[in-house]
Amino acid sequence: VKPKGENTVKLYVAGKVGDGTDGVKALIARLRSLGYRIEYDWTEETAVRKPYLDHPEVNAIAAGKMLQASVVCDHFILLVNGNLIGAYIEFGLALASTTTRPDKRLFVVLNESYRQSIFYTEPRVVICANVEKLIEKFPAA
Repeated sequence: VKPKGENTVKLYVAGKVGDGTDGVKALIARLRSLGYRIEYDWTEETAVRKPYLDHPEVNAIAAGKMLQASVVCDHFILLVNGNLIGAYIEFGLALASTTTRPDKRLFVVLNESYRQSIFYTEPRVVICANVEKLIEKFPAA
């Protein structure tokens, strides 16, 4: 990925927060430090409430922002870890959006211990063994 200049390449990072790691938050911070723009940082969303279905008035708004960001971002990043549900929906929307945006790439950080998906074989999907391999694809803006 070649940055177009500071804060012009829009990225969206999907994954899971609260699994004992700060992988998503740390990756977002690192990409920002390289000059990339995060289309929507859902990790900073304070209105989301669990159980999700008990609070549709606030959660639907956040979900809409996440879905929109998955579609409009220039590139999508998925940090695969256990028990992802929403992130796979975002991945599907991002992948579908490539039909009208052929330059869009979906980067999947996937180590050997996680289940693979047939959709990871799609030509616009780039598999990275770890975050360091992912960062190599994103030079400083």
